[in-house]
Amino acid sequence: IPLPYRVGEILPIFRVSGMPIRFMVVVALAISVLAAIGWELFLARFNRRPRMGITILLLAGIAFELLPSPIRFARPIVPPYVLAMRSLPQNAAIIDTVSDSSHALFYQTIHHKRLAFGYISRVPQSVITQDDHILALLDHHDYRALRTHFGFACLVLQQPVNDPALHTLYHDAAATIYRIGDAAYTPDLHDIPQE
Repeated sequence: IPLPYRVGEILPIFRVSGMPIRFMVVVALAISVLAAIGWELFLARFNRRPRMGITILLLAGIAFELLPSPIRFARPIVPPYVLAMRSLPQNAAIIDTVSDSSHALFYQTIHHKRLAFGYISRVPQSVITQDDHILALLDHHDYRALRTHFGFACLVLQQPVNDPALHTLYHDAAATIYRIGDAAYTPDLHDIPQE
């Protein structure tokens, strides 16, 4: 069923804007002016005293409608391995293969480390190419190349892996955090701060 938005795409004046939805501000302004004119015509039928009472009732209704309600907060469930990532060096870049992209970005607000496969609004071809290169290195288990070519210091995997380029920093049932490359730095990630 074609809706009015389709008409907005056809009319030349709306097509210039690229999106008819951008005219919502203009439409809201026009509706508010028409509502004010209609309200004035409606009140013209009454004497001064009933007009004042109707106006007060309307304003009270609007005020009640716009009253803020308390926002309910939910405490997020953060896996222990994410809390462990907070103990990594501040400049550590991480590849998190355990979390989906939205959770990985949320968890980044907790551990504050640089992260592979982040979200940007417009993805240029260069980012797609680099992401594909990183994924290919992961598929071929070429972990040293992730360190040397891209500077990734840590890798989070769901299943334990036995590879000479990876050194376990943290392990639990959900994830294992590995240091890529040199095992000289091994932070104590087992003392996890509790939230």
